[in-house]
This record gives sequence, structure tokens and C-alpha cells, in this order.
Amino acid sequence: MKVIYVAGPYTAESEFEKTLNKASAAKVGIECAKKGWSPLIPHINTGGFDSVKISDDDNTFWYEATMELMRRSDAIVLCSGWSGSSGTISEIVEANSLGIPVYSDVDELPSASEFNHWSE
Repeated sequence: MKVIYVAGPYTAESEFEKTLNKASAAKVGIECAKKGWSPLIPHINTGGFDSVKISDDDNTFWYEATMELMRRSDAIVLCSGWSGSSGTISEIVEANSLGIPVYSDVDELPSASEFNHWSE
């Protein structure tokens, strides 16, 4: 099964805005699953962990952790609002350097079976 990394803004000025960002990512993930992809949604995987002390530099820890998940994915799909997210922009740059395809939205994303065909 192909894995798609859902990239988009997470951090926000308020908890309500963060919740909206997580909901947006979840919606994109569901649409990816309908196309046969296994969605990896860091917003949900680690959402809320930023309120728990992990290390002396929690922001760097979570940034590096989610970047590593992105590197292990077959492709990336972007959520709305991605262009205002410095983290997402860094993920796009890294994906491009590794040759990981980046899709601007879920409508552009091929089905996982079509993607398999292209990668063979």
C-alpha cells in the first residue's frame, strides 16, 4: 500500500484554529483513503503532543520527527493554507530534493493504483 503524507499548517494563534487545521488535514486524509492511499496525517498523529514536555527543544524534536515521517512516504498532498506554513514549505523543499512527488491538492492526486503503475 502506498503512503501519502498530508502536509499543511498545524500551529496557530488559538486552539480553535489548531483544531480547524487538524480537521482540514483529516478531511484531506479521508479523500486520499478513498483513492486507495494510506494517509499519514502528522496533525492527528502528534496533534496535542506540543502541550507535553518531551525535550529541551520540543519544537525541533517534533519538526524533525514529522520531517522523517514525510521522508518515508511515497508522496505528499497539501492542505489548504499550506503556503502560509513555514513547516510545510520546508517539507516541500525536502520532498523535492528527495524526488518525492508533491500534489497541490487531493483533486490532483492520482489513485494509489495509478501511482503504482507510474512508479513501475
